[in-house]
Amino acid sequence: MSWRYRKPGAIEGHFSDQLFNARLTGLISVSELKNAVAVTAAKSVMAFRVLTMAVDLCRLTTRTMNVNAGHERTSKARIIHQIQLIRGISRK
Repeated sequence: MSWRYRKPGAIEGHFSDQLFNARLTGLISVSELKNAVAVTAAKSVMAFRVLTMAVDLCRLTTRTMNVNAGHERTSKARIIHQIQLIRGISRK
């Protein structure tokens, strides 16, 4: 984006927001930040696993996968594996 199209004061507002965030960071301990990052990562991994499992379950229930190619067996194994991983993430 060219400087000609920016609103007046946009850059100053951005830097004042960054300064405010820097002040707040001093109030939060490093361990709290690490915990927040770990929880956020675990939630996104769990959401991805649940989505993948939902696709596999949908294919199994609607019989839209090629049984001869072994997709049904591998999908069942993947669902079981993903449930075990989700249990492990939720216990931590």
